[in-house]
Amino acid sequence: MKTTILTIAISVVLTHATLAQSPMETKAFQLTEIVLYNPVDVFEERSPTAAILASFINKLEAKAATLWKDAKPVSGKSGFIAVAIRPDRTMKLWVDVEEAFQSEITASLEREMNTIGVPKVKNGPIAFAVHFDLWGGSSKSKVETGSVQIPQLWRRAAEAQSKSLVIPDNILPLVWKAEPTQESESKFFIPEGYDLQELKPTGGKIPRPKGWFYAEDHSEHAFMWTISKEDPKKGSYETGVRIQCFAGVQEITGKSPREFVLSFVEGKSKASKVISRRPEQTQGLFTRIGIEIEETVTVNKKQTTYRMLYSCFWGNEVDMVTIVTSGTTPDLWGKYTDAFDIMGNFDLIDMKKYVKDRTKVSHEIELPDPPKGYIWKYFSEAHISCLCPEGWNYKSFKGGDTITCTISPEETKSGQGINIGLSIHMIKNVTKKTKVPAETYATHYLANYVPEDEFISFSEPQDHGKLQLRLAEVIRKKDDMRIALRTYANKETDTLFIVTFGTPTDKWEAYSPYKLIFEYMVLDDEI
Repeated sequence: MKTTILTIAISVVLTHATLAQSPMETKAFQLTEIVLYNPVDVFEERSPTAAILASFINKLEAKAATLWKDAKPVSGKSGFIAVAIRPDRTMKLWVDVEEAFQSEITASLEREMNTIGVPKVKNGPIAFAVHFDLWGGSSKSKVETGSVQIPQLWRRAAEAQSKSLVIPDNILPLVWKAEPTQESESKFFIPEGYDLQELKPTGGKIPRPKGWFYAEDHSEHAFMWTISKEDPKKGSYETGVRIQCFAGVQEITGKSPREFVLSFVEGKSKASKVISRRPEQTQGLFTRIGIEIEETVTVNKKQTTYRMLYSCFWGNEVDMVTIVTSGTTPDLWGKYTDAFDIMGNFDLIDMKKYVKDRTKVSHEIELPDPPKGYIWKYFSEAHISCLCPEGWNYKSFKGGDTITCTISPEETKSGQGINIGLSIHMIKNVTKKTKVPAETYATHYLANYVPEDEFISFSEPQDHGKLQLRLAEVIRKKDDMRIALRTYANKETDTLFIVTFGTPTDKWEAYSPYKLIFEYMVLDDEI
């Protein structure tokens, strides 16, 4: 018999009172504790704010209680609801009672929870267990794994393995095999006391406190949205959140997005009283830093001191900067901190709509006008449309089931690589060639592209309908190249697109404006 080591990364238990749960309407169901499956630091990095998570658990508790509300009392039992949430805002539940999986109850609870939405997590899945007692609970001793119970189905899946597994990251792929789709993605989670506010025209979403005001103001290269307690149409506001998004930062300012943000933060730190700093944190396609300050500004010819939190994001793959300003007067800061945290859980762009629009048959859709200095190039054999800088060379060539397309300032020949520019490899029938599906091969390809210490960044998979996207950036030491990589694995057609943009390391900054061709392309998701 195979033996499997299950490593529970953390056994943090949060009591019912800690989360400020509301009193139960029935004595049949009583929440007792919350157990985290991720390590504390990983959970904090990936999870939404405490206010959002507490609101979500409150709703989960209320929905779960209704499942037993009308049941006939029986002898006391104990159980738990294991919850897993992925960055694509999909959720999976497992309800166990007395160490046995409850399939019908799980299905009912999932349906109920998907109607209220799922909080946004980042950089990987989170998982936790909500423990409860029924009719006073069981007097039986609990079966433990380490110090934490896991669902029966998790244990069965783990017993079929012959290697160590870390809970939850290694176990979730075994018990949650169905890939999410745009249709199955859950609703945007809105806590009690908030309304859903669309951020136009990008289709983004943000929780807006009921009764607060929304305003927007956009220009050619910048978007700005404001959520405030006071009506901004009547003048300045005292308490609120402002989101500013700047595109084409490098082109306009001459600074990279990272340099722009660091310069902004440094300027704030010199001109104001610094309360705290937030360290760099990778969040998908962006890196985030923050600074909390007190600053004095002139409003209507009167100087007023405000406490402000600037959360700044620079694009790791895109020439974009987003600055989120949350502020009020120092005496009101404590009152509105939770609201600022909750509004920090926003989506800037409706990515599934964006990706869907860019994965149609590219010669059949109307492409937008290209930026100045670029043209659209359609590679007919690969069904791909790409931006091409004027004067650059573009070629495609075929070898078996693989089609290679290149865009480069260099002259390219069939079978030869390029030192500067974009390369796209479209590989059909991946399983036949490699014995593994396209999405699995993509993961292995990126993970083994260079030694581990040469990676700058490496993302979790992001599912967009039929396509699974992965991103990485590396400095390849053997030839001193800096390379940004993307893989698009089509889970239905078993086709893999491998996209790279690279230059010699010392020329990366000089050619970084041309990464636009890496960001904007139209793929055919039927290929």
